[in-house]
Amino acid sequence: MQAIVHRCRSQGVALEREEIARNYVQGELVVRRRGYGRIAQLLAADGERYLLPVLDKARILAIDHRGILLGGLEVFPPRGSKGAVTRFPQTWWCVLQVSRGERGVRGSADFVDETAPISADRWVTGRS
Repeated sequence: MQAIVHRCRSQGVALEREEIARNYVQGELVVRRRGYGRIAQLLAADGERYLLPVLDKARILAIDHRGILLGGLEVFPPRGSKGAVTRFPQTWWCVLQVSRGERGVRGSADFVDETAPISADRWVTGRS
């Protein structure tokens, strides 16, 4: 699903509200199961390039009408063959967007404005 993602931390340190609001990335938000946990990825339109580092051990911290708050560990791959993976605590504020013609959560056939973010109530329950 298309989303605007605001990173709330930099190398594990919380950012100021103004800086969080100013810096965002838009892409395809994918949350999937990996082993016993979940990972969150923000992908480019080609579906292959990462726009942000992977969020490992992702969990939903909050959902409301403005979006979804995801927490986890941001994973930076090693540079070179002998490097170690670096992980920092990270929080993503995700504002979901629905494209024209996309169906609701439970297959509802109603259409919505492509630029309007989807409300958390609709995302969770499938209702308008």
